[in-house]
Amino acid sequence: MKKLLLLAVVAIAAISCEKEHKGDELYMRSRELEVQNQHWNFEVDEVNERRFSYTFDMPELTRKVCEIGEVSATCYLDGKKQSQLPEAMSSENGEYYQVIRYEYEPGKITFVVTYTTMQGTRYWEEIEPGHLWFRVVLSY
Repeated sequence: MKKLLLLAVVAIAAISCEKEHKGDELYMRSRELEVQNQHWNFEVDEVNERRFSYTFDMPELTRKVCEIGEVSATCYLDGKKQSQLPEAMSSENGEYYQVIRYEYEPGKITFVVTYTTMQGTRYWEEIEPGHLWFRVVLSY
């Protein structure tokens, strides 16, 4: 009787170990994306920030990736160096702050660039994100 009980316990432990190890496979995919200056959508939001956004269709960004995986994005700041998003930086003269971030949902990812200025900043209307390159990594 004790041998049967021991055999049952060992069998249950072996089955539960198999189930835990099935999830060890890692799905990972990356994609390079580009937004040219003329493609940004512009608006001024409720707190008077200049907001530029662009949405990419991304079918590989599935509901499963959104719910149990991880989505990360970087921006190529000078065409070579990557910076993890969100990225916040001030202009060289300190007149405004730029924040680059992203939002996602199944099937699409949106990159958002906002500008907040100090009181009395000149050339407010001329501030634009320009041509930006991004790298998105999906994993689960």
